[in-house]
Amino acid sequence: LLAAPAMASAKPAPVPQIEGGQARRTDSRRRMQRHRADRRTVRNRAASDTFTTRTDAMTQSLMQVLKQHPFVADFSPAHVERLAALASQVRFEKGQVIFHEGDDYSVFYLLGDGMVALEIEAPDHVLRVQTLYAGDELDWSAVLPHAGKHFQARALTPVTALAFEGSQLLASFKADPEFGLAFM
Repeated sequence: LLAAPAMASAKPAPVPQIEGGQARRTDSRRRMQRHRADRRTVRNRAASDTFTTRTDAMTQSLMQVLKQHPFVADFSPAHVERLAALASQVRFEKGQVIFHEGDDYSVFYLLGDGMVALEIEAPDHVLRVQTLYAGDELDWSAVLPHAGKHFQARALTPVTALAFEGSQLLASFKADPEFGLAFM
């Protein structure tokens, strides 16, 4: 009789130990998973902060370039900042066609350096209609929905410009009509 209860009580004793070991392993796994998640969060936050810093630095750099352009001379600082957030800097080589007559490509440009010819393509020749210089604007049709180009634009010299997607400009005008009026 004494041996049987000892066996009966000896058998259940390892079960709590195993369960306790599993509980310890589960706690350990949870701590490890939390630690990994925390490390990922820190890495992601650092990457996000780096991206934000780079984006902010790029926007600040573009804002400095934009502030020097005559187009924004009468803009409020908030409107210059809003426009800088939409800007990207582009370059065109001498002779490069920026867009063709009839294109539905909608990008508005503020020319920083260089010269651009607006031309009409004829079957046997190209007719220059106008020459644009540093400080000029190019492609007002970008802010007119579904307006094809009436001219071809070609870089006469190496050109640097600030580029603005027409659809983003239109969305900004809708969100802030005062900005739209200042732009026009």
